[in-house]
Amino acid sequence: MKIKPLRKDLMRYWLPLNKNNLSRAENFWIYQWKKHGSAAKEFIQPRDYFQMALQLAKDTDLRNTLQNHGAVPILPDGGSYNKRDYKAAIKNKTGHDPLLKCVKGDDGISHLKEVIICVDDQAQSFIQCAKQKDRCYSDIMFDVPPRTN
Repeated sequence: MKIKPLRKDLMRYWLPLNKNNLSRAENFWIYQWKKHGSAAKEFIQPRDYFQMALQLAKDTDLRNTLQNHGAVPILPDGGSYNKRDYKAAIKNKTGHDPLLKCVKGDDGISHLKEVIICVDDQAQSFIQCAKQKDRCYSDIMFDVPPRTN
């Protein structure tokens, strides 16, 4: 995939929540293309898909949306917050409930791994995601990845 020119923006705006390693991030982006973008590959090229994804990430600005709503810590090492707070902050921004996916850490705590926000087939408007169950406990740890510049 020819996304190298977008790498700096991808590292800044669309990192996996629990990773800040370039090779793992690239695997994450490849997975996103294979799972979501490639379904429309006859209409859209990977670079266009990632440009649209980056624009949505910039428009949504989840980290600041969550911080402004008090759903994630401003502290550099993260913190635990209620799932309802995460969902309310994101719904306030997009108008729709997100899906949250977590992983259970060695500490037995649910760590936020993924926030899924659905868009229409033109990636122009937020829409309600198909019914799926969140994969998080009621309290979720937000592990703040280091910022990249």
